[in-house]
Amino acid sequence: MPSPDLNQTLSKDRHFLQQALRNPKRFGGAEAVQQKYQKSHQAYLQRLANLPQPHYDNTLPVHERREDIKRAIAENQVVIICGETGSGKTTQLPKICLELGRGVAGLIGHTQPRRLAARSVAERIAEELNSDIGSIVGYKVRFNDHTSRDAHIKLMTDGILLAETQTDRFLSAYDTIIIDEAHERSLNIDFLLGYLKQLLPRRPDLKVIITSATIDAERFSRHFAPAGVPAKIVSGSLNQAKRPSENAVGRILESDKSRSDGINQMSDTSIRPTTLGRGQQAAGLPTPSSLPEHISTHAKIRPESHVYDMDALSPALPHRGREQIAESDKAFSGAPVLEVSGRTYPVEIRYRPLAETDEDEAEIDMPDAIVDAADELARLGNGDILVFLPGEREIREAAEALRKSPLRRHDEILPLFARLSNAEQHKIFHPGGGKRRIVLATNVAETSLTVPGIRYVIDTGLARVKRYSARAKVEQLHVENISQAAARQRAGRCGRVAAGVCIRLYAEDDFAARPEFTDPEIIRSNLAAVILRMAALKLGDVAAFPFLEAPDARYINDGFQVLLELGAVNERNELTKIGEQMARLPVDPKVSRMLLAAQKHACMAEMLVIVAALSIQDPRERPLEAREAANKAHERFTDKQSDFLAYLNIWDSFQRERERGLSNKQLVQWCHQYFLSHLRMREWRELHQQLVQIATELGLVTKENAFRRPQTVEQLRPSERSGDQDLSAKIKQQQLDKKQHRAHIRQAKEAGYEQIHRALITGLVANVGLKSPEGHDYLGARGSHFHLFPASALFKSKPKWVMAAELTETTRLYARDVAGIEPEWIEQEAPHLVKYHYFEPHWSQKRGEVVASERVTFYGLTVLPRRPVAYGKVAPAEARELFIRGALVAQEADIQAAFFAHNKKLIKDIAALEHKSRKQDVLVDEEALFDFYNQRLPENYMPSESANSVGRMLESDNPAQPPIPSPRGGGLEPAPYLIRGRGQQAKGLPNQPRPKPQTPQPLADLRTFQTWLKQAEQANPRLLFLSRDDLMQHAAAHVTEAQFPPHWQNADGKFKLSYRFEPHHPLDGVTLTIPLPVLNRLNPAALEWLVPGMIREKLQLLIKALPKQIRRICVPVPDFITRFLAANPDQNAPIQPQLAQAIAKSAGDMRLLEQIDMAAWQAFRLPEHSYFNIRVIDDGGQELAMARDLIELQNQLGQAAAVTFRDNSSDFERDNLTNWDIGKLPEKIQFARGKQQLTGYLGLQQQKNGSIALRLFDTPEAAAAAHRQGSIALMALQLKEQVKDLNKGLPDFTQTAMLLKHLGVDNLREDITAAVLDRALMGEDTPPRDEKAFKEQIKRARSRLPAVKEALNRYLLATAQAYSELNSKIGRHPLAHTLRDQLQALIYPGFAHATPWQQWPRLPIYLQAMQKRMEKYSPNPARDQAREADVQELLAMWQEKVDTLQKQNQPLSDGLLGFRWQIEELRVSLFAQELKTPMPVSVKRLMKEWEKFQNYENN
Repeated sequence: MPSPDLNQTLSKDRHFLQQALRNPKRFGGAEAVQQKYQKSHQAYLQRLANLPQPHYDNTLPVHERREDIKRAIAENQVVIICGETGSGKTTQLPKICLELGRGVAGLIGHTQPRRLAARSVAERIAEELNSDIGSIVGYKVRFNDHTSRDAHIKLMTDGILLAETQTDRFLSAYDTIIIDEAHERSLNIDFLLGYLKQLLPRRPDLKVIITSATIDAERFSRHFAPAGVPAKIVSGSLNQAKRPSENAVGRILESDKSRSDGINQMSDTSIRPTTLGRGQQAAGLPTPSSLPEHISTHAKIRPESHVYDMDALSPALPHRGREQIAESDKAFSGAPVLEVSGRTYPVEIRYRPLAETDEDEAEIDMPDAIVDAADELARLGNGDILVFLPGEREIREAAEALRKSPLRRHDEILPLFARLSNAEQHKIFHPGGGKRRIVLATNVAETSLTVPGIRYVIDTGLARVKRYSARAKVEQLHVENISQAAARQRAGRCGRVAAGVCIRLYAEDDFAARPEFTDPEIIRSNLAAVILRMAALKLGDVAAFPFLEAPDARYINDGFQVLLELGAVNERNELTKIGEQMARLPVDPKVSRMLLAAQKHACMAEMLVIVAALSIQDPRERPLEAREAANKAHERFTDKQSDFLAYLNIWDSFQRERERGLSNKQLVQWCHQYFLSHLRMREWRELHQQLVQIATELGLVTKENAFRRPQTVEQLRPSERSGDQDLSAKIKQQQLDKKQHRAHIRQAKEAGYEQIHRALITGLVANVGLKSPEGHDYLGARGSHFHLFPASALFKSKPKWVMAAELTETTRLYARDVAGIEPEWIEQEAPHLVKYHYFEPHWSQKRGEVVASERVTFYGLTVLPRRPVAYGKVAPAEARELFIRGALVAQEADIQAAFFAHNKKLIKDIAALEHKSRKQDVLVDEEALFDFYNQRLPENYMPSESANSVGRMLESDNPAQPPIPSPRGGGLEPAPYLIRGRGQQAKGLPNQPRPKPQTPQPLADLRTFQTWLKQAEQANPRLLFLSRDDLMQHAAAHVTEAQFPPHWQNADGKFKLSYRFEPHHPLDGVTLTIPLPVLNRLNPAALEWLVPGMIREKLQLLIKALPKQIRRICVPVPDFITRFLAANPDQNAPIQPQLAQAIAKSAGDMRLLEQIDMAAWQAFRLPEHSYFNIRVIDDGGQELAMARDLIELQNQLGQAAAVTFRDNSSDFERDNLTNWDIGKLPEKIQFARGKQQLTGYLGLQQQKNGSIALRLFDTPEAAAAAHRQGSIALMALQLKEQVKDLNKGLPDFTQTAMLLKHLGVDNLREDITAAVLDRALMGEDTPPRDEKAFKEQIKRARSRLPAVKEALNRYLLATAQAYSELNSKIGRHPLAHTLRDQLQALIYPGFAHATPWQQWPRLPIYLQAMQKRMEKYSPNPARDQAREADVQELLAMWQEKVDTLQKQNQPLSDGLLGFRWQIEELRVSLFAQELKTPMPVSVKRLMKEWEKFQNYENN
């Protein structure tokens, strides 16, 4: 078929037609291709016929250069037009393109940096073309497309055009692209310029016009020049022409440049993708003959046809594509620059720096400088003033200063920043009234936005600039000096209604020193979105991409790092499956990741609402004059756990109001009531609808489940049972119902909370933080520290773990929009980012495997400090060794196998020989046992088909490789570190598939080991059996049962002995196990002798503890010990006295005993194993106590032992005895307690209630003491009349009681009665043990009772009189303290019964001696002190001995008690010699007496 002219077809169809004309059969035949061509051709002609004819009023500077502009566009593919602000280039360039015939084959795409500018410019162009918006001129911002199919001009943001590259890679829908305000150098613009540079050689029909007032023309021209040399700059000056007043622009503010755009500002790249058919792109220019008359002849200078190659844009192009590109490059001649000078009204620049040159002048504050500048401008004439400030805080300060100024009090002060309410925006863009307006703005009004009525500008020279820190991984918003280009843009905001003045609050030199242009966003932003898009489009290496200005390698690496965190790329920077899905979503990468996670967690409806909210400005308004009221109104939507859920609460509340059928006006009023921006709520809903459409088209969610339905607030219903209840029961039931209702609501919230926030954390994982120990800030990833934003609902509660929507650095690093999270979610949602650290590997008997503690960290944060994991999957070789050492060598396992029981018993028997001999030279060491098992166990276990019979291996016919439990828990994963075995051909039918090879398993757990063992024992049943030869180093013939008996025996029977050789262990040495009832019956001396096999070592240690001169007598020590033991020492007596006697006898000098300090020798502590370890058990065998000190155990359990001893002795005991009707009372009896034969001792005992009972005692000492007092009490019952008369008191009792009143009358009477009864009824007699002896004792007691009573009365009266006289004289005498201590030891409560009878006559003498001592003290106090020191020395030795015996539960001998009274006689001899003593007494005599007493006690 003849080749038709493709120049008269739509550009989007040219590629398809080109391919179809070459091979019609491939596309349905020649007829179908011809129909497609005719359809496209007719559409082209129709658009050509409808092409509007622009008109110009020649009032703008750009009109005078119109022909030059038309010629430059017609002759060049890229044109750079520089025009001053107000020159008309923005609105007139699309009209000039229409005049050239552009916009017929495709659209004239016109980009603006802001959505507001795109809408307002579209409306202005449509007004000048006398058309409605959307017909000839349309616009597309974010997700709102107001462009019809017949439109010729399309206004949009640069992000929209960039997003369309995903579905229209060659931008074939356009034949002309105008990039306005290119000086801003946003990330989208720089990427577009690089993309267009690659695209233009393939699209020779595409025209690109780049324009701005403050553009770096040379850089842009050099970017598009083939040889890197910029084209010639064509310049010209124009006369300024007067133009009518500027139309008011702007209905809402688009965005605040000072706000961080982490994910809060979703880029305009978020557009709805459309599906295009094959061959929707073509190229070519209309032929001259086909153009209408009104189209400029400049459009006819290139009549030749252009057909462009549609191969991929990536560097790796087919050979044919490279040839065609080379041909196109020859035709591409670079980018000429056309300058359009002049503006409508002139602008005067004035400099008013804050710091004056005069040193005496102080620097002016910024608010004061603004007030002075406003006053200066006001004097020039009428007109509104626009003030540029860096942020909201500075706006508030300047507004306060202006309102306080007397000259500006009548002016209207208006703030202008992104978070303004709709009403406040309306005041700015729709001025009314005659007041001068002073608009305080951030750099949101710097470009593309014209505030009506502005004649003057005050430029502070500062702006808050967003910079991404690759080191800190956060967005930083710091106040910086603006560039010269930004300053010119600010100056260009005035002079549009009349001649303007711009006052710069900095010096002219400062302006000249500033950089000419603002740093492009690409060198100060995160490049994650750009990299993801380039990877999806396969545009090659980022570093090699032709950016206008190449970004720093650090920012490229950081962009890849962000994508790695999101899971979009792998460690090789290759796009993953998740990354491919993310690239399909035309939204911010973090948002796309969260949407994908929401699909997984079934919370897509909630996530669509949240990400839409994060992508717009906060709908909550906080007016400066009503901040407190706004905060209170917003409390309705606050969630205490999550700021993200607050957005859901706002959404649900708004939806409920809409479902109520409220009108639009009522909804506006509702929003105003709760300080919500209705305009932003509408934008939120529109954005949400577009996101829903994207999600449904991509199959992420069904349309039915995409829209969130407001949660119904369940009302508390009364219980059905409350009707029949009383008032109290009803109140309790209501409280229970409320509690259950709250629990139900909390449970429902917690279920959804985890799903939502786990989805959020996938995109915000880098913004997690752990509360610092101090609790003031949070430790974030990579060592960062941040604070919660004060407006957050979590600011006061400060949960332990949080995540934030963004981290923004101003005065400090703040986290905004935060929520509490669980640290486990980080690992679950970002497993590729966490690191695992393993420590403390060990064998666990409870789990039956080798485990280690695993710590999970995320960029320096400890997510999980410790958890047990199977170590065999982490380090199989090390785990195998730990398994052998723990389970087999140490036998800490529950292995039901014959070898294990055999080996365990054999090792125990041989180890017992070591414990007894206390030498580790019998059993082989653990290394020998390890080598035994190590040689027999394989490195790992390979499951086989035979293993299936025991049901413990992996099935060999499983077509899929079985997963292995992850050492991290919670999942299954392959074990990459194991050697994979080669599978064998499966036997059976010919069609049977070959099974995949099994994976070897490490021998690190009992299940795998037992499975292997069953296989191994089939070949060698005794493979792991140990023999005695394997375990023993020698025969250990010296370890006999006679030397180390299994039992210790005394009169009460045999008690088990156990041996252990483990120094410093509590059970080291020999342990004696005894039942509780025999505890008090043990002889401490007998226990000193241990067992025959250990006594020699103990004796050797005792000899070594002696002084050297004594120790030498025993040399050689082993022979001396042999002779000592051969002499058969008494093994029921202490060792040391007998050993001392043997040493003195061996030396042949018994005086040697005086050189041995027996007290120090006995106090010397031997090693613990030199004493019995006594273990006390109850009848059930449970341990009650254990110690090596018998006395300590007897003090602790002695009373319980005595009670337990007579538990089964009811046959011997009787209660409530009043007469001797018990027959003859034996001193001891034999009885059985279980299997134990015990000896008990009977005696009478007076109970606490005064009754007398017959009781069985476990020791003769306890029985004798109780029987004496019990016999006295029983005799007193027989002598009732005498005892009754005795209770009335002694004849002189009244006088005695008055003299001893400090003792108490009743206590003294009872004490005297007890003393008389003890002396009269028993005295020195032996307590009776039969009825005859009892009656005889009563007879004797009745006869001597009066004499005892009279004698005690006499002694007691004399003692009381002496006490009273002495007490009255002590006063403040220097000896008062000493004498009172002595008195306290003699006269105390109970002294009458405790004082021996023979000491009663001497008791008044002791008191009189104290008076004499007081009288003799003054002449010679030094002598008194010296004598008292001797007395105290003797008294201290006696008291120490008494305390020791009492601590050991030993009775005090009569000699020891008598020594105490000898000390009192010594005091009489020293201080009152004239009173005389019954026997000679002195310090020397008493010291010798004490030594004799000590030797007697020790022997």
